[in-house]
Amino acid sequence: TYSKPQPQGAGTALAIARLSKDGKRLTGLRDLFVSAPVGRTGRHFGSRVVEATDGTLFVTIGDRGNRPSAQDRSNHNGTIVRVTRSGAVPADNPFVGVSDVQPEIWSYGHMVIAIRKALLWMRRDNFGRLNTVQRAGMK
Repeated sequence: TYSKPQPQGAGTALAIARLSKDGKRLTGLRDLFVSAPVGRTGRHFGSRVVEATDGTLFVTIGDRGNRPSAQDRSNHNGTIVRVTRSGAVPADNPFVGVSDVQPEIWSYGHMVIAIRKALLWMRRDNFGRLNTVQRAGMK
């Protein structure tokens, strides 16, 4: 993942590329997913990636220093998105077909997210409590 400059401010992007045989450059770089940017802050891009057992990719997106935006599903701030290895939106994502919601969103409203042993966990507050992340929300 990387921070991709966009007209409305930078956003988190997930890309794929090949490492050259000499190990000095990337070739064939192509974006699989680019978050809808909100704000121009240079912080909290987030970005952990894990491959699920079904081959889809979970990507964490930070709140970009704007906590209220993590509750707004019209952008990707404070979310965990799920895409296929080609960058497509899986048909069984929870918000596919819901108007004014980004279809890549798997779960939203997060501040700090950790990925351990193929399970998604997130810290909801400053008290160190961990919650498991589930489809369309958390437990």
